[in-house]
Amino acid sequence: MAIKTGMTVSELLKSIKSRMMLPEANSTFSDDDLIAFMNEEMLIGLVPSLLQMKDDYLTAKFIAPIQSPQVKYPLPERSLGNKLRDLSYSSDGINEYEMTQINSDEKYSGVGMTTNTGYMRQFYMQGDSIVLYPDINSTVQGFLYFYYYMRPNTLVKDAAVATITNIDRNTGAITVDKVPTTYTIASTFDFVKRNSPHSIMTKIDGTPAIDVAASNIQTSAKIITVSDVSLIPNNLQAGDYIALAGESCIPNVPTELHMVLAQRVACRVLEAIGDTAGLNNANAKLQEMEGKTGILFDNRIEGAVHKVKNRGTTRTIRGRSFGRGFF
Repeated sequence: MAIKTGMTVSELLKSIKSRMMLPEANSTFSDDDLIAFMNEEMLIGLVPSLLQMKDDYLTAKFIAPIQSPQVKYPLPERSLGNKLRDLSYSSDGINEYEMTQINSDEKYSGVGMTTNTGYMRQFYMQGDSIVLYPDINSTVQGFLYFYYYMRPNTLVKDAAVATITNIDRNTGAITVDKVPTTYTIASTFDFVKRNSPHSIMTKIDGTPAIDVAASNIQTSAKIITVSDVSLIPNNLQAGDYIALAGESCIPNVPTELHMVLAQRVACRVLEAIGDTAGLNNANAKLQEMEGKTGILFDNRIEGAVHKVKNRGTTRTIRGRSFGRGFF
């Protein structure tokens, strides 16, 4: 089976069943059960393995305009583990300045920097938000750039996702192969790339094209019109997907990991039905697959080795050493 364009959920289901010789008429596990296993294995298996590579797989950007004097800003809703990869500040939307994380109890110490525009560089975590420190005044303007690892969309059946056949970038009308019954004018949508790495596509500013609203849906004509044409990704093309927000019919990871996902689910099912011999064989194969695919994903640019840099001058405050942008 050719997998150069990845495996959709329907193809993954076939692969899983063939790996463990599960008959089509099996009544123990429905397709929905297997899809649920896929989603679990994505989050507990594939995604952590990708993040271990430290090569910025799944990294996305969110831009939050600073609303003075507001100091508390929530983390992006789709951030994995409700955590950030990095945070920066831009006063002009062009140049970025590194933000330094402090502990929440340091806000009592009076060691904060000036609130003048361009020097607002500290923050601490509070629940699901970052809090700027010291308090900003009305003169502080600009943007916060949140860099985070984006949670892959939940896998659903192919029939629940529309494939794009034509794009009118002037009117925002997107023609699709079908309009699933779950698509309504109240829905919001994501754009998903068909080809590897099958990622959630981005807008011109580099932020994900997610939660896009539709101004009109014509079921008979098979046309979905987005409310803002600027939200259509520049590289969106026929064959890509427009899915309900948070959903996808193809795993949002590189093609080479799709077969690993199928093998992981096969192991889950063999374990559940108590097939010890089959499970041992499947686990051995999974270990081989993960080892060899790991070679593919480690060190994404082999000719450009990561260089260790001292990010900012180290200063000592109250007996503690700080780097990363302290001035």
